[in-house]
Amino acid sequence: MWLGFETLVENVGLSFENIILLLIFAGGLIFYARDIKVGVVLHFLGFALAFMWFYSAGYTYSGALVLALMFLVILALTFYALSKRTEQGAIV
Repeated sequence: MWLGFETLVENVGLSFENIILLLIFAGGLIFYARDIKVGVVLHFLGFALAFMWFYSAGYTYSGALVLALMFLVILALTFYALSKRTEQGAIV
């Protein structure tokens, strides 16, 4: 018996867009173990690509846009905080 993605969407009760966004979020969490910058960059890229996909396909894209912009702000704050930290002998 094959259960399709549509059956999964109906049983979970979430829309197609929300399930894709949850999968991107869960898939990006593993990259935070390496470095927070890597995780934030991958989340930003994933949500930005989902936004472009949803927009071009005619899906509801507002959630992906909000998440992409949110991770863009977090990315900017992370780089700003790390740029203020200097090490001895480093050329800034």
